[in-house]
Amino acid sequence: MLKRDRISQRLLGNFGFSDVLRSFDGAQYTLSTPTLNVTALAARPTAGVFQVNGWPELNINVFYGALTKPAGSERNPGEWRLFGLWYDDHRRGIVKVDNRPAITRNADSESIAVGTYGGNYLYVAATPSGPVDLVFWGAVQAGSWGALTHSVNWFSDRRTV
Repeated sequence: MLKRDRISQRLLGNFGFSDVLRSFDGAQYTLSTPTLNVTALAARPTAGVFQVNGWPELNINVFYGALTKPAGSERNPGEWRLFGLWYDDHRRGIVKVDNRPAITRNADSESIAVGTYGGNYLYVAATPSGPVDLVFWGAVQAGSWGALTHSVNWFSDRRTV
């Protein structure tokens, strides 16, 4: 439940809010053993969401890779994951959302190309009062947001549930 509520689809996922949804067309490879999981994805999102005809693909390329390994013990299970995500958006005529003046954003026809790299650690600590779930999550991001250089660090999601 911790993975589903705090980690799954944090950076990339299907848009399940509307009736039409959004999905991905592409290929996924998973190698899973009791001690290791390797996942690779190359895909393009479909239009979906608020469009009744959700079949067309968007001019966006998405690549994802992750290495996941169990950690901890049977009494205190845990899991760590290292991941990389590349998002390359070549759509034309879409105005980027940022804090530049509208005239500047409208003139920016460059693509959005952003890489996100990071990891997470999940841990269930047994305590006399019951289990405590812990999440540590962090990522760095770099690339271009149209004509702008883009970079950000996220290391702020240390929570107990």
